[in-house]
Amino acid sequence: MEDTVVKKKQKKQTVLEHVIEVVAEQLHIKKSDIAPDDDIVYDMGAESIDVVEIPMYLEEDFDIDISSDEFDGARKVNALADLVQRKLDEKVKSKK
Repeated sequence: MEDTVVKKKQKKQTVLEHVIEVVAEQLHIKKSDIAPDDDIVYDMGAESIDVVEIPMYLEEDFDIDISSDEFDGARKVNALADLVQRKLDEKVKSKK
């Protein structure tokens, strides 16, 4: 059981790292300047085009769908990573 917890934590960290990478590239900032609790719009200054493109890149990278309402509810970096992870988990469950 402990292995499962560790694997989930590692997987989430990987998703979080990828979300940070996408946000950094899109907003032209250093990954080290992004904290998990940062709001993509209010703390990092994302503009409307960024709000469209960030979820688009994540959808492409992870082969998932993120609605604009879902993104609006997950604008903090860690919330966005949680959303992506949830979508990935749903995708795996639907294939079983």
